[in-house]
Amino acid sequence: MQCSTTCGQGVRHREVFCQRGRRMRAPDSACDPARRPATTANCYLTACPAYHWSTTPWSKCMDPCARDEQHRRVYCVNNAGKRAAPRMCSAVQAPPNKRPCDISKCPYEWVPGPWNTVRLAGFCSKTCGKGTQFRFVECRVKTPNTTKYSEPAVPKEKCEALPMPIEAQECDLNACESEFQWQIGPWGPCSQTCGQGVRRRKVRCYSRQGVLVSRSKCEQNSPRPRRTQTCFQRNCLPATCQEIRAQNIATHSVDGNYTVLLDGFPVTVYCHRMNETIPKSYINLNPATNFAEVYGKRLIYPHTCPFNGERNDSCQCSDDGDANAGMTHFRKVRVDLLNRKINRSILSRSPGDRVENS
Repeated sequence: MQCSTTCGQGVRHREVFCQRGRRMRAPDSACDPARRPATTANCYLTACPAYHWSTTPWSKCMDPCARDEQHRRVYCVNNAGKRAAPRMCSAVQAPPNKRPCDISKCPYEWVPGPWNTVRLAGFCSKTCGKGTQFRFVECRVKTPNTTKYSEPAVPKEKCEALPMPIEAQECDLNACESEFQWQIGPWGPCSQTCGQGVRRRKVRCYSRQGVLVSRSKCEQNSPRPRRTQTCFQRNCLPATCQEIRAQNIATHSVDGNYTVLLDGFPVTVYCHRMNETIPKSYINLNPATNFAEVYGKRLIYPHTCPFNGERNDSCQCSDDGDANAGMTHFRKVRVDLLNRKINRSILSRSPGDRVENS
């Protein structure tokens, strides 16, 4: 008889009766009951399929600074690897099919301006009573030493996915009924024409009658507000070939490699036609890995050689005489630095470049 189950542990049955000779059936009492064979037996055909959740690899996060998600497929399979209905795996919770991208590898970070305490921080909107004070929060390239930044901030869009520190908070310089109050002057010019500098302002103590007095009079009620803060005028490094030319026409009117600041990172570019008002900019490439090829020969036996781009003149080939056959090596490519785009429509090459055909 067949097993009672198609998989796993089961039972099979058979008929047992008393027989006289080869064909004649006899009453059970005619046979020795002690020697009666068993009517059932355990059976095991194959293991029952086990089900579990299976997942595909996570999708890649293309931008380490973007507020994006990774995705993957989650489906139910048996122990043979074949897909099954999700209900077969419902006893165990399915793993997630999406998760936020890890932004810890983002090369940018928010950098707030100096902010000590409410009383010691920068300008307050009111000279007495409760007001509001502000600070700059800028997006910058991460540096090992966060206490000093040699270059200005990058666009805030680079840090959009990161939690941003607050830019304003409540402040209270003096009680309005105080006899003496701090009077704060406007900020002066930045000490540096590029990069990080310092600017200053006057902070003086006056009586309610408008008389200048010792600062110790005001310090009895509140500490003196800040008199200095960091400032940035512009990049010390230029952002385009046009800026390089404008900074010093006499020394920067020669075509060649120059360093520009691109999203906070120094990048070497080739500036061409520096004697013109708007020079052209190119990115330098390695010609060994930047090329385009049309191979003019065809293998008679495609499954022979060459392999993996190798050249082997002993292979049996036919020369079809393709007019487009040849190899072009690229040493420079035109780039729009302001829009961060490769200019594919410009086919002209800067001096010193050459196209190799073989």
